[in-house]
Amino acid sequence: LSAMSEEEEVFTCCRCNKDIETTVIHACNKTFHLECFLCTGCKNPMSTRRYKEKGGEPYCSMNCEAEPERVCGKCGKIVSDSCMKALGTFFHPNCFTCMGCGVGIAVKTFFEVKDGAYCSICYKRQLDKAFQAAADDVMVTGRPTIN
Repeated sequence: LSAMSEEEEVFTCCRCNKDIETTVIHACNKTFHLECFLCTGCKNPMSTRRYKEKGGEPYCSMNCEAEPERVCGKCGKIVSDSCMKALGTFFHPNCFTCMGCGVGIAVKTFFEVKDGAYCSICYKRQLDKAFQAAADDVMVTGRPTIN
């Protein structure tokens, strides 16, 4: 590669917004650094392989879809950093708390129940209540007979 002369056009990468001083990738009427030319859906590098254009963005195939934004199941805000995935949704680590006592359980053993997640202490309490309710429902009608 030769040094750029003053007459050469300077391209800006549409992903990182920095000037491109090395190889310029032209795709979807945009310019990319080679390392910024990623599939919009799976974020895998596409280097110089063929791409498909969907909605003005490059994809590795027509079947690859962009991941939907991760929204916290508790606070409703976008989760952009580390997250917990439980109960079919995402949570900020600080938002993932026990339904019983409210303690943070992102880095503890937890139990998923249909209405939420519980720490081990509250889960045991839930089981105890369920077993007691089941025992209360059992009616003794008489003694079994032996033949």
